[in-house]
Amino acid sequence: MRFSFITSLSVFLLAGLFLSLNAQNVRVTGVVKDKLTGEALPGAAVTYGQDRGTATDLEGQFSIPLPPGNYVFQVSYVGYKTFQQEVNVVQQPVQLNISLESAELQAVDLVADIARPRETPVAYSNISAQTITERLGAQDLPMLLNSTPGVYATQQGGGDGDARVTIRGFSAQNVLVLIDGVPMNDMFNGRVFWTNWFGLDQMTQTMQVQRGLGASKLALPAIGGTVNIMTRGLDMKKTLAIKQEIGNDMNFRTVISGSTGRLKGDWNVMAAASFRTNQGWVDGLHSQMFFGYLKVNKMAGKHLLSFSAFGAPQTSGQRSFYYRYGVEQVSKDMASDLGMTLSPNVPELGNRYYFGWNEFYRTRTGNAQADAAYASGQVSLEDHVAANGLSREFMNTTVNQFFKPVISLSDFIQVNDQFSMNLVMYYSSGIGGGTRPMELASTVSTNTSDANRQIDLQRMYNENAFNPNASFQYVDPATGSVLRRSRYFIQKDHNDHSWAGLLGTFDYRLGRGLHLSGGADGRYYNGRVYSTIQDLMGGDVFLSSENQNRPNNLVRREGDTLRQFISRDILWGGAFAMLEFKGPKLTAFFNLSGAINGYRQFNHFAKRQLVVGDTTLNIGYADTINYQGSTYTRNAQGLTTAATPWVVRPGYTIKAGANYNLTKNHNVFANIGYFSRVPMFTFLVQPPLRLVEGANNEELYSFELGYGYKSKKLSANINGYLTFWNNRPTSLSVTIDGEPRLVQANGMGARHMGIEFDAAYVPFKWLKIEAMASIGDWVWNKAVQADYFNLDGSVAGSLAFDPRGVKVGDAAQHSYALNVRFTPIKRSYISPEINVFTHNYANFNPDSYVVTNATTGFGPNLGRQAWRMPDYYFMNLHAGYHFYVKKTRLDVRGSLFNLTDNLFISDAIDNAFGNSATFSAQSAHIYAGLGRRWMVTLGVTF
Repeated sequence: MRFSFITSLSVFLLAGLFLSLNAQNVRVTGVVKDKLTGEALPGAAVTYGQDRGTATDLEGQFSIPLPPGNYVFQVSYVGYKTFQQEVNVVQQPVQLNISLESAELQAVDLVADIARPRETPVAYSNISAQTITERLGAQDLPMLLNSTPGVYATQQGGGDGDARVTIRGFSAQNVLVLIDGVPMNDMFNGRVFWTNWFGLDQMTQTMQVQRGLGASKLALPAIGGTVNIMTRGLDMKKTLAIKQEIGNDMNFRTVISGSTGRLKGDWNVMAAASFRTNQGWVDGLHSQMFFGYLKVNKMAGKHLLSFSAFGAPQTSGQRSFYYRYGVEQVSKDMASDLGMTLSPNVPELGNRYYFGWNEFYRTRTGNAQADAAYASGQVSLEDHVAANGLSREFMNTTVNQFFKPVISLSDFIQVNDQFSMNLVMYYSSGIGGGTRPMELASTVSTNTSDANRQIDLQRMYNENAFNPNASFQYVDPATGSVLRRSRYFIQKDHNDHSWAGLLGTFDYRLGRGLHLSGGADGRYYNGRVYSTIQDLMGGDVFLSSENQNRPNNLVRREGDTLRQFISRDILWGGAFAMLEFKGPKLTAFFNLSGAINGYRQFNHFAKRQLVVGDTTLNIGYADTINYQGSTYTRNAQGLTTAATPWVVRPGYTIKAGANYNLTKNHNVFANIGYFSRVPMFTFLVQPPLRLVEGANNEELYSFELGYGYKSKKLSANINGYLTFWNNRPTSLSVTIDGEPRLVQANGMGARHMGIEFDAAYVPFKWLKIEAMASIGDWVWNKAVQADYFNLDGSVAGSLAFDPRGVKVGDAAQHSYALNVRFTPIKRSYISPEINVFTHNYANFNPDSYVVTNATTGFGPNLGRQAWRMPDYYFMNLHAGYHFYVKKTRLDVRGSLFNLTDNLFISDAIDNAFGNSATFSAQSAHIYAGLGRRWMVTLGVTF
């Protein structure tokens, strides 16, 4: 009894002592994340003394009970810089949020110039891997950027890969896109085709949008902004992930991705593959898309070597502005609300409608008797099909087929603590193009439609196959047989190209906070633009006379080249340097860059050229030229393809900026810049071989001022910008005195100004609120005298354009966004979002603003404003949950896009419908936004 009492008392006292000691402990909790991406880092070592510490769990979290006192916490993770912080543990729980910087981030930063909070004096936004995973769904990557200030992204016609993006009112041609520091803009026209990178979302660590001139030191001036896409680096985790997406309209995507983790010898291999099929939310826009990605990293002493290759061969239907009736065709109610005069001849077809697809039978069987009976009407289509076993064929006449793999090899060298450098070699080759239906010399119009308002492929085929009159017959001179000439056919316009580049950069720490960085960039581009006959649609031949260097330049069969065959060489050389100061409170930079562009164009259909002394002879296939006592034919030695001389022009950029941290919560920044940019190839060199004389470089003046606030729960930024864009090149074709003329205006200018705001508030661990507002005022502010040309390239006259006061169109000038993400239970999320767009003006045609020309009769349209489209909004809803079975992660996610199925207009061209210029909905071609869509994703990660 006594022993029992003593034992019980001892246990009680020990328990009390334990509870007393534990009650004095303070719990230190935290989460360890990647500094760039915000991703959790599981397995990171967290220590607070020798042999004392823990490791983060699968969510990157840790929890340690400690007696009050001062501790030095150290966090390490393979491939990342070690983090160290002194922590004063008092009576209240301590929460640590730790961000580690990877070694590879230095390499990417050296090339891609990543903006950093409270340091880089530019306006920017980050799109994390988590955001991409949770909100992208089946959309193209640019659609995520609508939640960032100053950005307007739409899906245009609604086909896969059709998305386009503008920043601060500047189109994609003026937005620099980098993938791991490698420029992706087409060197010919500056455009970006997002379909080429379908699937890249699986390997993206983060997207950073820098607005305005940005932080890039490259000799690649970005007018509107820069989109930095950074892929996953030296991944330390060994993973294998499988994901299946299922969406509306038979949208299926299967994704497999994995990483070897860090192998012996400091190797790492990452790979991903995905395949997607989609019948399209828009009728007829079927697609098949494949994506492959491979990245190999190797740490070798002071070197970080990285090889990457990715590409996305795809076939996707597209929808063109050309086939749109306008607002009334989409919705009679919307047209009425906009004050349009309605027509009973225009049907309401909705925003899923597309003219350019249909089904048909290839009714020409080769059985002369059967074909003759059908052609004469003795046998019906149904009986002809049944008797000959014909199959009904689906065809979209406007399909994009393209494959553009990108290969790069980089070597980041950390020479010492003061000096590092990076060398990148890259190569890209694109092959493919888009199709369109042709009727002789022009695109098939909507007049060629059946009772369902679809392109009448059956009539087109039958007319080619069975009803050629005398003018549509061709007698083969070799055989004497009568061939059918196609009146209708499917043409494929090719845009094949290849380019290679070498980019070298360095960073040198001079001491006392000074950094000197710079480098050089060299690229070569060769592009080939030509058209071929893809389908003669029941005919035998098509007659075309453009090629003057072939014996029978009239006859074209399927696969033959016609219309044009142009090739282009572009050389680019640039150098850049930046001096930076990084102090405890002040950071500042000064950047200077220069570039030289060289352009040359070849016309393979024009007569070939022979230089004799100071004279150039143009010799076609059948030509015989007598010159200075000599006879020259197509067999003359020294004949070369007709070409322009090299056009070589320099340009340069000057930028400077500073950021000052007023306190640990407040900072201000400002930047200013000027650049002189060589106009794009498309403006300086015109077909067939005409050089534009007297064209000035584009000029841009930019100023930006901003303020930032950052605390534990709230971060907010506000900035204002003012940009002047002078000498904007504009080309268009107009009919003057009954003849088509090319008009070129080089002196047009615009002023872009605005205010941007974004904020993120985390009042509780389970709730995050993000908001954005962007208010712009973009207007054309310069008149110009423009030349127009004869067909031979000589100047025929001039026109005065005066668009002053007209709003810059093609993007919403005001936009707002709100996203709420809350976690009702652990490892889940529900995230509704809304985007609102206002002050969205149609993209205007400059010929609507011709002021005076007595000969042509163009009337003045001064004071007329471009059509302002209706304001609109759309709402999306995202939700998901993940859990673990041992160490295997399972994910279930879903997204609803345009939750309320709101009908809205996202894009428009002013005065494009018919021949009227009413500056209203009545004369505009439009794209209606996509309606409600959904996507469900199931994923497992081993």
